[in-house]
Amino acid sequence: MPAGLVGKLPAVVRAAATAAPGPVYLVGGAVRDLLLGRPVNDWDLASPEAAALAQAVAHAARSRAVPLRANPLTLRVPVEAIGTVDVVALRDDGLHADLLRQLRETTTLMEVARVLSGTLAQEDLLEAIRQQVVQVMRCSSYFLALYHEETEELDFRLLVDGGQRYPPFRTPLGRGPASVVIRERRPLLLHDLPQEAEALGLEFRTAGSGEASRSWLGVPLETRGRLLGLMAVTDYEPHTYTEADMALLENIARQVALALENSRLYEETRLRNEELERANQELLAARDRLVHAERAAALAQLSATLQHEINNPLTVVLGQTSLLVRQEDLSPEARSALEAVLDHALRIRDIMRKLQSVEDRLTTYIRDVKMIDLEGEDSGGRSLPSNPSSGGPPR
Repeated sequence: MPAGLVGKLPAVVRAAATAAPGPVYLVGGAVRDLLLGRPVNDWDLASPEAAALAQAVAHAARSRAVPLRANPLTLRVPVEAIGTVDVVALRDDGLHADLLRQLRETTTLMEVARVLSGTLAQEDLLEAIRQQVVQVMRCSSYFLALYHEETEELDFRLLVDGGQRYPPFRTPLGRGPASVVIRERRPLLLHDLPQEAEALGLEFRTAGSGEASRSWLGVPLETRGRLLGLMAVTDYEPHTYTEADMALLENIARQVALALENSRLYEETRLRNEELERANQELLAARDRLVHAERAAALAQLSATLQHEINNPLTVVLGQTSLLVRQEDLSPEARSALEAVLDHALRIRDIMRKLQSVEDRLTTYIRDVKMIDLEGEDSGGRSLPSNPSSGGPPR
């Protein structure tokens, strides 16, 4: 019994199962209700030693066992707080084996559900599926193929043959067993493939190691009315698989198909989010370029305005000051003042030249605030004084 179910059994039942001789099985509706999380009021147990098990339950519950029928021997133990516990005897080895098989299948399906819920990445999912299938079914070869309806191709995502994993490959639908499963959307069980293939009009070819399979069992992968592909197990020996194996593989396939669909949706969502992120980054970059272009246009307009409004009077100032400085009868104080005026006028001229390439002189001032760097050399190689007032008249 799965550990998850054992932990949900009442203490009375666990104690009796431990004390009783021989194996003990939980059967009937109690198994279903436990799996679905429903309350259980009627507990059904089966064991080759039914009488001893019933006495153990009665002893643990301080109750007594009441015979219900003789063949098969069935006893009921009323247990306060949990309802009734019915104990039935296993009549023969066949029933015993059937219960073991059902228990193994239930355990497998629960484990498959647990494993498949733990991953959405397709490659990890495919390997997890294979590991669960090969634990409960004898197989020389296992494969899972996805179906591409638009091209009518089978995409063999996972093929393991003779213990070796082979690279993925695609092949068009043909007349082989896998194609029958896809076209007819039904499971297919072949007990001896070479003998049955001719009678059914099937063609088959070997893959992987090249050794021909004799037993073949494949089931479709469908969910929400959508055919996703198929999974199959094969064996080199004939008559390996039964109808019960086919039913079990179908149950596993239902869970696998749902997990694959979730994986596909997850991958589509991931790719869509990546595309949205790229588009967002492109929009941000375009916005930055637009802001930069608008700022450059505004600065160019400002620069042109300043060039026009300042250069004209500046030319007059430079020309007149240069003429006055050349006069020989100037006093030292007047000459010093005129030279200061000339020097500052030349500085203004140099600044106006630099404003012609204002975009190249933007630098960070504080955080995202930009300022125009007017220090350094101008296009003519003239260095500006570090102190704009140096050489000027006292203030």
